[in-house]
Amino acid sequence: MIYNILVTEFSAWHDECIYSTCLLLKAEGHHVTVALNEDLRTRVGNSLDQVTDNIIYFPFKKGIKGGGALLRFWRYLQKGGFTHLYLNSAQGSVAWKFFLLPIPQRIKVVGTIHNLKKLTSSFGQKFITRRINGYALLSDLLIKRYQEVCRKPSVAIYPIFYPAFNTFELTKKPGEVWIVIPGAVSLGRRDYLTLLRPDVPYASHIKFIILGNKNKADGQLIHKEVNKAGFQSNFIFFDGFVPEEEFYSYVLQCDYIMPLIHPGRGEYDKYVSEKISGTYNLATAYRKIMLCPKDMETYEDFRDSSLFYDSDDIQSFVNSLKPMGSDTFYQLSKWEQQEQQKRMKEFLAKI
Repeated sequence: MIYNILVTEFSAWHDECIYSTCLLLKAEGHHVTVALNEDLRTRVGNSLDQVTDNIIYFPFKKGIKGGGALLRFWRYLQKGGFTHLYLNSAQGSVAWKFFLLPIPQRIKVVGTIHNLKKLTSSFGQKFITRRINGYALLSDLLIKRYQEVCRKPSVAIYPIFYPAFNTFELTKKPGEVWIVIPGAVSLGRRDYLTLLRPDVPYASHIKFIILGNKNKADGQLIHKEVNKAGFQSNFIFFDGFVPEEEFYSYVLQCDYIMPLIHPGRGEYDKYVSEKISGTYNLATAYRKIMLCPKDMETYEDFRDSSLFYDSDDIQSFVNSLKPMGSDTFYQLSKWEQQEQQKRMKEFLAKI
């Protein structure tokens, strides 16, 4: 069957997932309309043009103006002849407020849950779950925990397909090994300090690319600790927002991507059970070998995509790295568009 699907993002984040969703739906012949928060207009640009039929924006905000936008969106959903509503983020304050409005049963509602903890800890999320027909998860890693806390139909859809970005050639010295660590420079998201044991110096050819704004979150602290350890020649930082063109240039030309998630250390356990790090999907999209701790070798996803280190001897491991191809990695069928498309098709058919 061909569906008329409205994909929406109420917030101003998680836009990196939208392209994959639209690509998989459009490839099945569905009519795809996207309704986004006005704040995403500049970031999204024309990147969705090839995978959508129509794109509109609403000023989803807090307060009266945001409430008015939500009502206009609700009327648009009602009158647009849509068969499905697909929430790019089926969580958050705007989302649960939207579910206060009556949604016809003829419209199937599905959406991505980015943090499984909300299913048990958030009243708003429980309210959303009462009406939603099914949840999309961001990885097979999350299936076990999801099934323990929710009985709604689910599917793991990997947002690992990206539009073509403009990039440029970076200067890379012969023999250098570039290890990209992307995203917010936050200790709550990545265990940067594990890299900074001063007893074993890094070889001169090792370059860690901290691909985020060092002037936000814990960036200044981490930069200070790098200098304190004497590793400043091995680390490259950025003094502001990293432009898209430069960001993807580094991703394309790096040798490895490092999530810096260490599940055995309390706060990082959630990144293999309740939520994922976007680093996993970024690495998969560009078929970059990940560098992960041995704790993660038990998971299929990482066995197929990663080299593993002992967290207590990380510097010796890194110093031994050489540039290598990823031809023997990413062999699982789940990484292919055809498999993800099949998952989406089966999910929509059963809800």
